[in-house]
Amino acid sequence: MTSTSRVQLQPAYVLHQRPYRDTSAIVEIFSEAYGRRSLVARGLKRPKSKLKGLLQPFQPLLISWVGKSELGTLTDAELYAHSTPMRSKYLPGAFYLNELLLKLLHKDDPHSDIFVTYHKTLNLFKQLSENGEDDLLWQAYLRQFEIVLMQAIGYGMVFDHDVMSQLPVKPQAQYEYVPDHGPVMIEQTHITQGGLTVSGQTLLMLADCAQMINDSQRNDEQSKQLFKEAKRLLRTVIDSHLGNKNLHSRELFVNISAREKAMNELSAQETT
Repeated sequence: MTSTSRVQLQPAYVLHQRPYRDTSAIVEIFSEAYGRRSLVARGLKRPKSKLKGLLQPFQPLLISWVGKSELGTLTDAELYAHSTPMRSKYLPGAFYLNELLLKLLHKDDPHSDIFVTYHKTLNLFKQLSENGEDDLLWQAYLRQFEIVLMQAIGYGMVFDHDVMSQLPVKPQAQYEYVPDHGPVMIEQTHITQGGLTVSGQTLLMLADCAQMINDSQRNDEQSKQLFKEAKRLLRTVIDSHLGNKNLHSRELFVNISAREKAMNELSAQETT
């Protein structure tokens, strides 16, 4: 992008913003056609700024800017569609998506497939906020996003076959999953490669989006165990690509979960 480039009304989301000088901010956006971009929003912190309440995470926007090397200047923004509020219990998951995009995507590298999946996932979280669904379903949406993201940036994961024997994964078997390699069935002669133990049933669930949704809706102990394994597996693989980059959204999730648990306990005491 040259210094004279003007971009008009691009579908985009705000991922993050930080203060810049006295009255401005640097806004990190994710756009469908241009990928990640850093933009200066001049005067954003002034009381009369029309964009102050608009440039918030998880709102579908149309954003315009003027390109100036790696740091552009935001010129306009407007809502692309009505934005439904998201319940606090789903906010850590949504912020987690933003952190993954910020830490795993290069700037000025378009990923329209990731943008579409991100947009869809946020809308699904907002639907859950209205319908009050259970925890496993939103975890299924998170796992699906993680898989699409890893595939799009060149780290596609293998779930359906043993990478050593090339045989299909067996649901009753146990596998060792090695990041950047894949699953290998654990047998008596198996030599560990320092990977993560995971069941074949969990791998097959991750290989089939429809199956993942079905398992989440059962919400029984077996399904909870499958999703616990799936979360641990995806976290291990993603962390291997994040290096030493910490994800603050994980701390936010722990804090919100602890607060909700305390409120539930207090409510139970008051009703007894």
